[in-house]
Amino acid sequence: MLQSVDINFSSAVNLINTVRADATELRSQDENLNNLYMDAVQLCEMLGIEANFVAVSSARKGKLSSKFVGSCVLETLGDRPDVTSKVRFKGNVCYAVLDSLLSEIECRFTEGHCNVLIGIHALNPTSEKFADFTALKPFANAYGANETD
Repeated sequence: MLQSVDINFSSAVNLINTVRADATELRSQDENLNNLYMDAVQLCEMLGIEANFVAVSSARKGKLSSKFVGSCVLETLGDRPDVTSKVRFKGNVCYAVLDSLLSEIECRFTEGHCNVLIGIHALNPTSEKFADFTALKPFANAYGANETD
């Protein structure tokens, strides 16, 4: 959508906000994650794969290097968590994926970025919000423009 020749930035921002809201809702409702777990189990059974979601674990638990003391380590190499239970599947797979998705959306599409996209769209003569001051004001403020000009 953002690489299209006839871009509608306003629709893109609405889509971004919808994805953000849906992912947040999916993360907050246990019923949705239970359904996702059941779908994963059914898919494994349909494909003839063992549905215990367990990885081969090492004989001993690895210790975090002293270089990383005080750091937030999200993932280590070689250590795969046991996700045999539904609770661990949700924690180690579902929440991890949803948190990563939400983090990337927040990082790439902040409110300021979205305001710039809406402002650019309001500068397009074919836009339904062409020269709309309410759409242009946050865009102008993001670049330190004088509103009276």
